Amino acid sequence: MSDFLTAQEFAQATGGTWLEQPTQPITGVAIDTREDLAGKIFLALRGEKADGHAYLNAAKNAGAAAVMIEKKDCECPGIARLLVPNVQSALTAAAAAWRQKLRCHCVAITGSAGKTTTRRLIATALEVFGSTHASPKSFNNHLGVPLTILSAPLGTKFLVVEIGMNHPGEIEPLSRLARPEVAMIVNSGSAHLGGLGSRDAIALEKCAIARGLDTSGTFVIHGDSPGLVDLALKERRPAGGLLQLFGQGGRCLWKLFSREVNGDGSQNIVVQGPAYGGGRKISFTMRLPGLHNALNATGAFAAIAALGLDPALATNAMGAVEATDGRMVRERVGMIDIYNDSYNANPEAMLASIGAFAEVTTTAKRRVLALGDMHELGEQSQALHAMVGEKIATAFSGNPPEIIMTCGPLSAEIARAVKALAPRVQVEMVNDLSTQAPRLAALLHAGDALLIKGSRASSMERLLEAIRGENSRAKSAKTS
Repeated sequence: MSDFLTAQEFAQATGGTWLEQPTQPITGVAIDTREDLAGKIFLALRGEKADGHAYLNAAKNAGAAAVMIEKKDCECPGIARLLVPNVQSALTAAAAAWRQKLRCHCVAITGSAGKTTTRRLIATALEVFGSTHASPKSFNNHLGVPLTILSAPLGTKFLVVEIGMNHPGEIEPLSRLARPEVAMIVNSGSAHLGGLGSRDAIALEKCAIARGLDTSGTFVIHGDSPGLVDLALKERRPAGGLLQLFGQGGRCLWKLFSREVNGDGSQNIVVQGPAYGGGRKISFTMRLPGLHNALNATGAFAAIAALGLDPALATNAMGAVEATDGRMVRERVGMIDIYNDSYNANPEAMLASIGAFAEVTTTAKRRVLALGDMHELGEQSQALHAMVGEKIATAFSGNPPEIIMTCGPLSAEIARAVKALAPRVQVEMVNDLSTQAPRLAALLHAGDALLIKGSRASSMERLLEAIRGENSRAKSAKTS
């Protein structure tokens, strides 16, 4: 049996025709000529900014075994060409064919915040039980999900897929492609409110992940998300399928029973599950900070148990998962503790991050928040930014942070709300971080703790770069 789809299977799955037959087995797929393409088929996708058909020679030079095209007149001597009606559709069709051959257990995850962290927790835990393949980084859209499936080795036992969305109708086809045994909603909030119009619409779209479940699949959802449970109960689920809730509320089958924050930012967690009649308690220590991550771990336990596995056997593995990729990554620059959570933001994620920051910085001389714009919130953007500001003014056990920095026109609403309710807080509002980052960096002192948070488009990591630069200059000045 081939370790991947054969040339004939590629043609059958995609409705394509080989203009030239490959001279070697195809070992995988790729859409970027900058990666190692040895033995892979390069898919010439056409996007808004680039057309993959212009990179056929680059793919050949990178070692590709073949190229997939939809323009017959695109010649590339010396490499096999598979002509298909549409490369994007062919990618999905090839992923469906490979998913059929994998015959593995699959967990599919969606949510307004915490998808990637939860995916990492579940994938790390499942490695204890067998070969596991998961979405790399945030491969969660119409390209990322099929690429994740196609990159899974033949012997994969567990597949963990992250599914995102920014418009209606996006989740269901991706879930049907993944064919999960467990479909999970980490939470549902206001992310992508501009594209869907209301929180109910967002929750309903997330519930569509259940439509890809196998016949006896399990739908695992955050039982504390407002309105989500009622919508989930109305959602079509396969006959014999189960609905399980996790969270802190009384309806939750998997419950965060208790947690204790340690001085190093880690937390001791006790999760209560449904086993043994009265409820089984599982204790472990996780390195990731914050209530939101404790809840992510609770949901991960529920998903693992839904596969018929004992999550208690994987607590050491889950506890070792560390922050990464701009998701609450702690870095000490000089004498300043920086918590870089700049990967992305929405109101719920920003408040969760601020809550975690408050817990882990109780001994800091000053606490500083640097917050960027939150995008894709539609008509409610101004009100939601102001709401975040109001929450900040009363957070930190009634002692708001000493300095608030806001970066961008939208986040200025955060600053205004803080100034109105907590006038003693020093507020710094800037529109252009690219020019103002050095000035903001210069405001920080030894002993400060800083949280950096904002939507991807805000590029809040530029402040971190400025702080590093300031620290390097200070070191150079001392040694000169």
